[in-house]
Amino acid sequence: MQQENHQDIRIGTLVHAENAVDTIRQILPHGFESFQLTFGHHVGEIDLERLAGELRELLAATAGTPVDGECSNLVGRTVGQRIG
Repeated sequence: MQQENHQDIRIGTLVHAENAVDTIRQILPHGFESFQLTFGHHVGEIDLERLAGELRELLAATAGTPVDGECSNLVGRTVGQRIG
C-alpha cells in the first residue's frame, strides 16, 4: 500500500458543542474520521435533542459517512456520564 501524503491516516478531533454543527460543517472536508463533542464544565443552555438532530442530518448528508443511529444516544450518554 502506498502511503503518499499520509492520506491513509485518519484521526478524530474535539469540537466544542456550542458551535458543533458549524465547526463540523467547515472541517468535514479535511477527512476526520470522528468528532467528540466537548462541553467544558457544564452543558449550559445547549438543546441536546436539537444538536443531535442537526448533527445527524449533517453527517447523513455527507457522502461516505456512516450514521448508525447512535448520534442521539451518544450525546445523551456523554451528558449522563458528566452529570450523573
